[in-house]
Amino acid sequence: WDDQPRMRPFVGVQGMLEALSSKGIALAIVTARLIDPKLIRMQLEEIGLSSYLPVIFSRIDENHPWDDKEPTILRACHALGCAPSETVLVGDIPHDITSAKRAGVGRSVAVLSGGIARPILERAGPDVIAEGVWELPGIIDTLFDL
Repeated sequence: WDDQPRMRPFVGVQGMLEALSSKGIALAIVTARLIDPKLIRMQLEEIGLSSYLPVIFSRIDENHPWDDKEPTILRACHALGCAPSETVLVGDIPHDITSAKRAGVGRSVAVLSGGIARPILERAGPDVIAEGVWELPGIIDTLFDL
């Protein structure tokens, strides 16, 4: 626990989570970090965001490379009861987007808030690139005609 970086939300995260939750959109965290999901849950509780994210999966119990999130994405879809084709994956590194494609995810959104340059994210082929998470409710509405 003590050797893990502390979670801090990006600007606009709480508003984005509230907006998506109010539309009945199921949300999950899928991370390649080798951290117990219970610890992620505890950190989310500390910052008041745990109620928005009922499903959390990390790579801790899986035997695949960090840059392949496909198995974890599929586990999260199953846990949420949704087909990958009806899912939007939001990621901030190219491997998020390429893993989503391999998993058959319906749409992918890359966010620049993770610090990866736009041209690098563009090469991964997301459906949309967002400046930050605050744009997600509008983007998801557009992608799925909500």
